Amino acid sequence: MIKMAKALLNALFSVYTEEKKNPKNGVIKKYKIYRILFLKFKFNTVYSTNKVYKVDKDGNKRLVTNRKELFKYLNKVSGENNTIIIPDTDLLNLTIGCIRGSNNIININNVNANIITNISVIISGNFSQVLIGNVKCFCSVSFSLEGNNKKIIVGDDCMFSWGVEIWTGDRHPIYDLDTGERINEDKDVIIGNHVWIGRNASVHKGAVIPDGCVVGANSFVTHKFDEPNTIIAGTPAKVIKRNIRWEF
Repeated sequence: MIKMAKALLNALFSVYTEEKKNPKNGVIKKYKIYRILFLKFKFNTVYSTNKVYKVDKDGNKRLVTNRKELFKYLNKVSGENNTIIIPDTDLLNLTIGCIRGSNNIININNVNANIITNISVIISGNFSQVLIGNVKCFCSVSFSLEGNNKKIIVGDDCMFSWGVEIWTGDRHPIYDLDTGERINEDKDVIIGNHVWIGRNASVHKGAVIPDGCVVGANSFVTHKFDEPNTIIAGTPAKVIKRNIRWEF
C-alpha cells in the first residue's frame, strides 16, 4: 500500500529543493517544493516563451528565472512571446490580471516616489503595448488593452489617484444593424508628462491628455484634448480651467 502511494505521488508530482536564507540570522534552510506535473508542463511552456526582465537603478537589465517570481507575473498568461520589463524595486506592485494574446509588451521605466505604486494590466489581443515612463505615484490604476496593435502610453512624472481605469476599448463589440460595421473600434490612449488623474476617473479609447493637465475625480475622458496645462473634468470630460500648474 505504501509503495502504491509513493508511485502515485511520483506520477502526479515533481519535487525540487529550494534554499532560503533567513535575513535575521543568515541561516540557510532547504525546503522541498511539490508541483503537480501537468501544471509544471504548462508553466514551463509559458516560461520558455514569455519573459520578465527587471531593471536596477543603474539601468542593468536581468532576466528573471526564479520560479516564484515568474509565477507571480505569468500565471495568468495564455499567449506566447510576451515581454514584461519593470524596475527592480519593492515600490512597484504589478498585477497581471491576464494576458490572452501574444507578442505584447509591458514596459515600466521607473518608480520615483517613496510610495508603493499599484498597477494592474489586462491584455486581450496581440502586438499591444503598455509603455509607462518614470512614475511619480500610482495609488491604484488598471490598464485594459482590447484589440490588436493597441497602445497605452503614459509619460513621466504622472500621479494617479485610487480607482483610475484606462481602457483602449469597450471589451464587447457593437455593430450597426444596417451596414454590419463595428461602430466602437478599439483605439490607443496617450497620456503626457506630469499629468494628475483624480480618484475614480476613467480614460477611454482615443483619449489624449496633454502635458501638465489635471483630470478631475470621477471624470470620464473619451476624446483627444490639445491644450496642455488645463483642468479636465466632467462626464464626458471637458476643459474647465486653462493655464494651470500643479505640484506633487
